[in-house]
Amino acid sequence: MSQTKPQNATKITRRTFLGASAAATLGVILTSPSLAKGETSAEKQNEADEARKKLVSIQADLEAAADTYYGFLEAKEDAEKAMNDASKRIEEAGDEIDRLITRLNVRARNMYRSGNTTFLDFLFGSTSFSDFVENWDTLNKLNAQDTADVAATKQLRVNIELDRASYAQQAVEAETAAREAKMVADEVAQRVAEAEALVAKLDAEALALLEAERAEAARKAAEERARKLEEERRRQEEEERRKLEELMRNNGNAPLHKEVVDYARTKLGCPYVWGGEGPNEFDCSGLVTWSYRQIGMRVRHYTEWQYKDADERVAVSEARPGDVLYRYGHVGIAEEYGGYPYIHAPTFNAYVRDTDKLSWAGFTLALRFY
Repeated sequence: MSQTKPQNATKITRRTFLGASAAATLGVILTSPSLAKGETSAEKQNEADEARKKLVSIQADLEAAADTYYGFLEAKEDAEKAMNDASKRIEEAGDEIDRLITRLNVRARNMYRSGNTTFLDFLFGSTSFSDFVENWDTLNKLNAQDTADVAATKQLRVNIELDRASYAQQAVEAETAAREAKMVADEVAQRVAEAEALVAKLDAEALALLEAERAEAARKAAEERARKLEEERRRQEEEERRKLEELMRNNGNAPLHKEVVDYARTKLGCPYVWGGEGPNEFDCSGLVTWSYRQIGMRVRHYTEWQYKDADERVAVSEARPGDVLYRYGHVGIAEEYGGYPYIHAPTFNAYVRDTDKLSWAGFTLALRFY
């Protein structure tokens, strides 16, 4: 009888399995690397992605190791089942041998026993020679068949015992291989855990670098905005200075009446009174008339007369300290170059003030008196 080898009983060792998996996991550094100076988040993320690829390879090794382990367990179970089945068949063959031997012994005793039918009766009770030959032949056939059956059954039991021994050996080998495969699976599982920890650490480091880079980019952007604003402020100041210098050059022959501003400031807080010309009550044009009178200049008291009497009319942006700022129906006195700030007497129930949110500005011209 042929021997049947259990499935999944391929021989395996830790050396062969780990050697096969080493190529796939070569280069995995399971110790956590520290952040390199100047390393970027993109470089760190690439490092994490490479580790993740190797982790996938190790996970595949773990699946293979687990499959191998469970395959050997199954092979062990199959071999043990086959061994048990063989034991049953050996027992059945022994029973059959005992039955055949018993039958043979019973026949022999029956043929030699005393009684009506003895062996001699069986041989000599023939009525003819042909009956004698036939009876003798039958007896020989019966003995030969019983002997052959006993021999065949004994050989069957020998074959089954050989199979049982083979299955027992296979079960032992499968159990040994399963233990080795389990050790492999445990080692690879440890590698997977370490690789997962490495990937998590690299991802965290990449994220930390990315956040730091974003913060640095935001800081630089804020510094750049501040720098541009400062440059713009300086440019505007320089432009204003240039314009003032240009204004002063263009009006070098025109007198500058800064004293008018000084006198007007002494009247801050005085009430507005229509037609008032000082010294303690003023309307808008009356404040101009009184202030200019203090420096010895006569400027008539009425808005439109002042417009008409001006020696020069220029844009508000070209105003100089002491110039009269004008719009139809209202005037004020420029304190600085460019017409801002200014002093004026706004309207009824108000007081002389230094610029205000009521925005009585909206001046359209600057009037200059020589």
